[in-house]
Order: sequence, then structure tokens, then C-alpha cells
Amino acid sequence: EVLQDLAIQRNTPEAWVDLGAARHYQQDYSGAVLDYRRALTLDPNDAERAALEAKLAGQAPSGAGSSQP
Repeated sequence: EVLQDLAIQRNTPEAWVDLGAARHYQQDYSGAVLDYRRALTLDPNDAERAALEAKLAGQAPSGAGSSQP
């Protein structure tokens, strides 16, 4: 998959978030969560990504994270 190759090559939080958003759009929710977690390992202080990952996992309190993939 092209996006996965790019994420691996760039290895930036943004690349992994983009891949997660693409997987989410394709209804590959478990793959999306894994990609968001990878982004969080690269930038653990990014609260927006943390909220998005929690929302995808069904653990976010209502109103957490304003971005949607």
C-alpha cells in the first residue's frame, strides 16, 4: 500500500495520522487505531491525536478531540 510505504519512509507522526485516517475511511478501524498509536509513540505529547485515537477506540469522553479523519 502506497500510504503505508510513505508512512514507514517518513516515519513522522503526520504520516502515520494520514495513514490512520485513510484506514478509518476504508472502515479498517483496528488498523487506524494502530496507526494513530504509532503516531503517538513518535509524538506522545500531541493531545489532539490522543483524543482522536481514544475516540476511535470508543473511550473518549464526549466532546474530546475536534478533528475527524
